[in-house]
Amino acid sequence: MHRSGVGQPISESTSLPPPRDTARSCFCPMNFPPLVTSVAVLFATATPVFAEDTGFTVSLTGRVAEYLTEATVVTFTAAQTPPKKGFVGVYATANQFPLELPGEHFRDRHVRVSFSDTASGRQLFSLRLHRSLMNEPRPITIPLTAPKPLLRTVWSSSEVRYIGRITQRIAYQDLPFLDSSTGRLAPMLTELSVSRMVGEDPAEQETLEPGCMGYHWEARFEPLSPDRQAAVNYEVRYDSGGLFPPIRTLFQFDYRPKLQLADGQRIDAPKQHSHAQ
Repeated sequence: MHRSGVGQPISESTSLPPPRDTARSCFCPMNFPPLVTSVAVLFATATPVFAEDTGFTVSLTGRVAEYLTEATVVTFTAAQTPPKKGFVGVYATANQFPLELPGEHFRDRHVRVSFSDTASGRQLFSLRLHRSLMNEPRPITIPLTAPKPLLRTVWSSSEVRYIGRITQRIAYQDLPFLDSSTGRLAPMLTELSVSRMVGEDPAEQETLEPGCMGYHWEARFEPLSPDRQAAVNYEVRYDSGGLFPPIRTLFQFDYRPKLQLADGQRIDAPKQHSHAQ
């Protein structure tokens, strides 16, 4: 009978590969791996096997999983429930999966999963499990497959948000990348960017930065003129280095000017949205 692996609890003295630079991220705790924060990440206990009704059995599948090795460290972290502060976490090597996670520390919490390489000391990629997936103990299969990204605008179309969605409750926070020179996973070589084309104007481009809590990437453009009507096209291209075919994500809509009323007041006309990949 196959027995699931048991992750190791993280403590302040635990030695793990340092992650890649997150200095450009907003200052939110979930954006920073456990050893970068100043708080302790501890488990009260770690038993050999967790009871079926109290824990989560996690498995990894998909294209990216084929490139994980025994040198790949997988770290699960979650914020503790107030009034407790800090994080709890467990780490294991990729060959220890399926892995048991204790429900006491991960139930009903958002969970960050980071994949790091012990040889290079770099974070390779990461993802997030939504708390609705962790609402009760269950087997969880994480499909390390091509993302199905979402691209949307907020704040009168000046801010763009990009989500590296895998499923409705699992999304990449750092996208995986294959280094063709070594045939191994590596941090992405180029920054993720988004372009915007308004009507026939030349395309504008902005770098996508990690958003607060790492739930999405975001970029900001100059606000559109309220007196202009034009088709607006946003586009993000993700090159995984050969893990998947190039992924092109579009968000398109017709931007309409504000309406001038007889008394001088102005209201926004409705926009027509569409999304394609």
